[in-house]
Amino acid sequence: MRPLAASLLTLSLVAAAPLAAAAMERAPATPHSLFTRVDDSGFTQKRQEYQERAQRQMDEWGHKMSAATESAKENGKELAADAQAELDHAWADTKEQWAKLQQASADGWERARTAYERASRKMRDEWSKFHGEED
Repeated sequence: MRPLAASLLTLSLVAAAPLAAAAMERAPATPHSLFTRVDDSGFTQKRQEYQERAQRQMDEWGHKMSAATESAKENGKELAADAQAELDHAWADTKEQWAKLQQASADGWERARTAYERASRKMRDEWSKFHGEED
């Protein structure tokens, strides 16, 4: 009996090997793939609306920065180097946070939104220091 049991065991292992190999080749499950997220259309809609408003704001800031640079060249009036550096830094940070906000997953959305809003406030504050209140 023992040789028969050993043969059956060997045969079952040989037969199961392709299945085991296929299972090992699959990509490991990530925590996010273990659960199916129900699309909260309210969140999706609010996120889309927020991003549209933020896009308009970014377009306005881009226009203001370009116009200020052009005006300074035409009038020969430029900000002091340190003031321009602060404004440029605030603008660069705002653009960076905007890019991160656009790429944020649903899990990271609130953190990215908060960082973008903080950078946007800093941009507005720096602008107001040197160009007066926001238009």
